[in-house]
Amino acid sequence: MSDQETTTPDTPYRRPHLYEGMSLVGAFDRAFTKPMHGVVNMIKPNTVVVTFHTMDRGPVVYPLCRHRDDPYLVDHPDWIGVPGHAIFDISEGEKDRVAMCETVKKMVPLIEQQAQSIAELQAAMEALRLGQPVANSPASTETPVRRQRGRPRRTEPQAV
Repeated sequence: MSDQETTTPDTPYRRPHLYEGMSLVGAFDRAFTKPMHGVVNMIKPNTVVVTFHTMDRGPVVYPLCRHRDDPYLVDHPDWIGVPGHAIFDISEGEKDRVAMCETVKKMVPLIEQQAQSIAELQAAMEALRLGQPVANSPASTETPVRRQRGRPRRTEPQAV
């Protein structure tokens, strides 16, 4: 069993992925009437140790915290009222951070592809500037034509 999994008689429950230092929102009731900011201190098999920051008492460590969707809380409603117990959910800021990380992960291959395309274009432009054939070009087998500087020459009309 992983450190993220709680098993109840009827339902295996997998709480959201947590890590030490993660930002949480906690409360003492399932309605979250008085939410508090918290930080994960330690992850245990069925519970989490969280430091919640309260306005009246400052930082307080709650050694037995469960996620608000944990089915254990439905089967044991009296668990919530015990001193040292609290429930938590992942904070909105943490959810936003995770979403941004996922977006960046998706963008990295695209950025790398664009960087490769830019490097190829720069190499082709340098080859053209030097009058060399451009690699991967249909005209690369042809002799490069050097561009003349200055005014173009006038050509006389040819008689047919």
